[in-house]
Amino acid sequence: MLIERVVGRRGTLILLTVSAVLGFTMFAPPASADPNWENDSAPGVSAGSAGAGDGSYVVSISVSSTSASGASSEDGGWSMTTTATALPVCWYKPDYSGSELAEYLRSEYARAKTELGRKQVTQIGELWKGWEEHADDKDGMWYMPTCDESRAPDDETYREISHAFAVKTNLDYIWVPAGQEPPAPVIDARTLVRAAMGAVRIPVPEVETNPRVTTGDGVSGATVVGLDTWVWATGETPSQVRVTASAGSLSATVVASASGLRVSAPDSVPSCTGWGSPWVPGQSQEGGSDCTVEFTRSSAHLGGTTPLTVSVGYDVAWTATDGTSGTLDPITTTSTTDLPVAEIQTINRDTNH
Repeated sequence: MLIERVVGRRGTLILLTVSAVLGFTMFAPPASADPNWENDSAPGVSAGSAGAGDGSYVVSISVSSTSASGASSEDGGWSMTTTATALPVCWYKPDYSGSELAEYLRSEYARAKTELGRKQVTQIGELWKGWEEHADDKDGMWYMPTCDESRAPDDETYREISHAFAVKTNLDYIWVPAGQEPPAPVIDARTLVRAAMGAVRIPVPEVETNPRVTTGDGVSGATVVGLDTWVWATGETPSQVRVTASAGSLSATVVASASGLRVSAPDSVPSCTGWGSPWVPGQSQEGGSDCTVEFTRSSAHLGGTTPLTVSVGYDVAWTATDGTSGTLDPITTTSTTDLPVAEIQTINRDTNH
């Protein structure tokens, strides 16, 4: 079932269409389609001006991480707090002052050619309940219900938010006297989630490797062909990042979690199912780590180093204090380390000669 209301908006006549399924959208019908008006202007045109009123509000954001070694943000992880500005999908936008609206409605009534045209103006005026009481007020403002589809991540989210907004507000225009706060914007969990994800960047993985030998030609930090090269996460590489965004009484928490490193390199056989283990002097290179790579050829033909690519794939889910929840697209971070790979050659000599 569609509920349609004609509403005035600065510069044009718009038809506000509300649907329990589709939410609501705004569009302008051709002015010439209505024979009850003397010229090409449509109801809702105003020479006045008002603030942009984008409905933006401040979001408080806190971030904490768990390092790949299992440490919390107090020991090896990292944490931060910040703020961000969010744009709501639906909000109340300043439209007319009291005197602007009165001038417009009265002029449109006088300009209507037919009784039907005058009736339409009267019906439009009823959307601003009590407008005549504020006809001489140049400082107070009428606020109009507004939704912007471009601010929603997808059509389904827009339909849900805009429909809830329509039900809650009845799409009524609101009078706000000068000096008083305009209606608070509608804060929804998905907008908070987007603000949370926009405020943080997950660090790319940092790793160390072993063996690290010095070759005969003086290249240090090289690994060796045919041995298990241990790879393990270091630095600020997180196994989990938790971001909480709050505005008013609503909070949304986003958790990005990963289970280990992914490694790849030319001329290699990787075996990595976790975050790796730091190599300790005296340990055998064979076994003992869940993340290794065995090189099958030296890096001489690659210019002296072999690119070791390390990536981490995070699954992302969110929950909010209003009971809503969902998942987001996975996030992958990637880094590349140029690793010298040396080859140990053995010369066999016949000692009988």
